Amino acid sequence: MLQLVERIEVRCALAKKSNPDLIQQELNEYIADQISLYRVMWARGELPSGVEDDLTPLELELDEMHGILRGHEPWPSHTKTAEQSLRRHLHEGKGVPEDELQDFPLRYLEARSAALAYGSLLQKGAPEEARLKAVQHYFPGFRQPEPETQSSQQMETGPLISELRDKFQAERARAGLEERSIKATTVAINYFIELCGDLPIEEVDRATARSFKEKYSLYPKNKNKMPATKDLSFEEIQKSGIEYEPISTTTVNNNLTKLSTFFNWAHDHGYAKENPIAKMKIKESKREKDDRFPFTDLELQRLFDPEVHNFKELRRESYFWAPLIALYTGGRVNEICQLYLDDIEVVDGIDVIHFRSDRPDQKLKNPASIRQVPIHRELLEIGFIEFVNAQRERGEQRLFPDLKLTEQGYSGNFSKWFGRRKEAFISQDRRQKVTFHSFRHTFADYLRDVRARSYEIDRLSGRKSNSMSHDRYGSDLKIASLKETLEKISFSHVLNIDELSRIAHEHLQTGSAANT
Repeated sequence: MLQLVERIEVRCALAKKSNPDLIQQELNEYIADQISLYRVMWARGELPSGVEDDLTPLELELDEMHGILRGHEPWPSHTKTAEQSLRRHLHEGKGVPEDELQDFPLRYLEARSAALAYGSLLQKGAPEEARLKAVQHYFPGFRQPEPETQSSQQMETGPLISELRDKFQAERARAGLEERSIKATTVAINYFIELCGDLPIEEVDRATARSFKEKYSLYPKNKNKMPATKDLSFEEIQKSGIEYEPISTTTVNNNLTKLSTFFNWAHDHGYAKENPIAKMKIKESKREKDDRFPFTDLELQRLFDPEVHNFKELRRESYFWAPLIALYTGGRVNEICQLYLDDIEVVDGIDVIHFRSDRPDQKLKNPASIRQVPIHRELLEIGFIEFVNAQRERGEQRLFPDLKLTEQGYSGNFSKWFGRRKEAFISQDRRQKVTFHSFRHTFADYLRDVRARSYEIDRLSGRKSNSMSHDRYGSDLKIASLKETLEKISFSHVLNIDELSRIAHEHLQTGSAANT
């Protein structure tokens, strides 16, 4: 009886929280976000198009929506997943009772169709009035949210973005965050002010954020370095018809991330009602986002050639050791850069690197990333443990104290250095797809070549796995078993192990810490 009463009380509480117009508002937001995305893609020439005289992918998907709405076709999994995600958000995040969501799948399909209709008409060059009419045909009552104009009275109701920017950065400076990281976030906030105005922060809403994303996605690359654009405002450039290359999607997303950090801080400190930038990043295709090439043997030879991979050339111990650790462990760049000395330990008589996030300044991608990786014999031969012991004798706590904490963790400046360094060793046609992350691909490929089992590769690399074999065996793998598998691979045919060892040991013997 008590449980029944509790269920009734919970139901009543949810009902009180429910807003009859909330579902409409959320689907309006969904359509507006999709329209914003299509506008950005269209302006950048990235809107998907079909073969000449053929339907575009947007029209094909809209036709598919028609079939589903009529009950002639089953829901594709990606559509159903998106609908369920939004439905869960309404129920769990917004408190809308389940019975009010009974017709939600149908309404989601109508909203999706409305967005697709807008995109396909945009691609054909139809005027805005016709595009919005098509949206309302599929989803009656849609009104695209627009940024609200601010009255002078409203402007006085709360602090401006610029005022909070200065407070935010002063707080970060007191916390010891690196100046370069602080400056990078300041630049992102300044872009927002330039394109949307120095608004009271409590008045910045999702519509304002969408407007910023649309404009910033069209911002000229190297605007202040080009004579044709450096003295013009963004609006003047748009009206002038000047041809230019817009900034990359990656740059847009990086600055949206920095802005999101700022707005989270403003929300946490009671200045903003929400973080309007949340989930505003432009979705990149899996191939565009994640596809990276492994290193070729020739590239590894060039990269680790003792003539260039030495302390005289590199100057920092992290620059010497971190790429080697990545090659022999498949570790992610921030996993390696954030290592503490007590993360290198002995387990069952075997030297291992423990990738974990036990400290506030350590972060991992997901729970599967927590792992112990045996230290390969060739890395031991080069002198890694001797280096670790020398750092302990110096009284250090972290493996690479020369790397400073930034918004990107300890790997921020290191990644920029490696990005510059690789250009001397990687051919121009491969530079975009060969990054520090390529060490992970190389590591996994070498393990596959020696017929390592998939769950062993996942365990060593810290990857999630949906395979039954991993679920069954992965958690039971012993360090000795992983060591045996790892030792099957070797890089001695591309690395001069003896010479790298001589360089490392000679550096330790001189007692000159190469950190600068």
